[in-house]
Amino acid sequence: MQALALAAIVLLVAGRGAAGSAPRSAVAAATTSTRPQRVYVTSANYDGSAAPTACSSGYHMAGLWEIADLSAIRYAYDHPDAHIQLDSGYGAPSNWWGWVRTGGDPSATNAAGQANCNAWTTAESGTYGTLVRINAVWTSASTTISPWQAQTWSCAGIAPVWCAEDTVTLSRVFLPLTLRF
Repeated sequence: MQALALAAIVLLVAGRGAAGSAPRSAVAAATTSTRPQRVYVTSANYDGSAAPTACSSGYHMAGLWEIADLSAIRYAYDHPDAHIQLDSGYGAPSNWWGWVRTGGDPSATNAAGQANCNAWTTAESGTYGTLVRINAVWTSASTTISPWQAQTWSCAGIAPVWCAEDTVTLSRVFLPLTLRF
């Protein structure tokens, strides 16, 4: 009788107890879900060579393409390092420039989207990095990256940094149930 009860429990845990259901492994059946990635722009300022280390643990210096779609991210307004403005609410502040990764090869050229302080290794004057901000003027002409605006800044200058949460995947794993009688 005890062996029969244990077999029934194992079958239910494995997903074979319901009529017509597809068998699942008794060892592990995993499901995953994701939530919007959290981002913030720092309140503190950093030169070009310090930008990659500006973000707190669990975050990294963001590339524009990680944060470009505002509907796919969530601003970490409650993060202690996050900059907020009086009318930010739960969203990102507008009109606040921050260093951002370009996704390109090392460059110090004076061209927004290419300039990256030689892959964020220099703070020399005469070299440039890219800054972005959310446009505060809603009626201005659209650009390729609207609502974002980009500009270059001297790597010797200081500016906030856009930070993105390290990729997080939430998982549920179902393990087999073992009973002792």
